[in-house]
Amino acid sequence: MKIEKEFYGEVDLDEEDSLELQTPIKVKYYKIKNIGLEEEGCSYGIEIIKEQNDLLESKREKEEIRSIYKNEDKTNEILEILKRNKVTPIELKDVIQDLTYKLE
Repeated sequence: MKIEKEFYGEVDLDEEDSLELQTPIKVKYYKIKNIGLEEEGCSYGIEIIKEQNDLLESKREKEEIRSIYKNEDKTNEILEILKRNKVTPIELKDVIQDLTYKLE
């Protein structure tokens, strides 16, 4: 199986999103394409990376779900919802579980 990652988009989190933030955070969204054998076809997943940099240190968190759908349009729809709502890596699995339940 071959895996390809495609950048989908990014958002910035700042004081408007949370009063607890002291430095801006960048959240990046990626579509994961799992290319299988011909009879298997493709499946799609999602990765979110959160980066926070200040003068003293850099912090990076990431979470991925390798395979959610076989439909790329459905995966793009989920990515758009995640981006619009500024979902972070720690929230990814719970949000996907809730969205998958609602969309099916």
